Amino acid sequence: MPTVSQATTVAGKRNAFLKGHTTSYKPSGALVRNSTGKVVSRKKSHAAKRSKHLTGWLAFMKANKNKPVGTRATYPSNGKVYTVGRAKSGMHIMKLA
Repeated sequence: MPTVSQATTVAGKRNAFLKGHTTSYKPSGALVRNSTGKVVSRKKSHAAKRSKHLTGWLAFMKANKNKPVGTRATYPSNGKVYTVGRAKSGMHIMKLA
């Protein structure tokens, strides 16, 4: 694992910090991992979870979660039609139709 001085990207520096390879990148507790495992800012993550767009999208996903694969649903805020699907991992996804 490269040290922070060897890491060339911001993501690499954040990852090194979280794994304990350095203590000089950000204040303690400033970084967290999101649902996909990416290292992100705690403040930005918190703000995104409370954004209007994300709240609406999550409600849309929850409402269509148990529908059969291939079913179409219209997203209320922009009128676009999405198709219910499953990712290779089995995770529920919505694809633009």
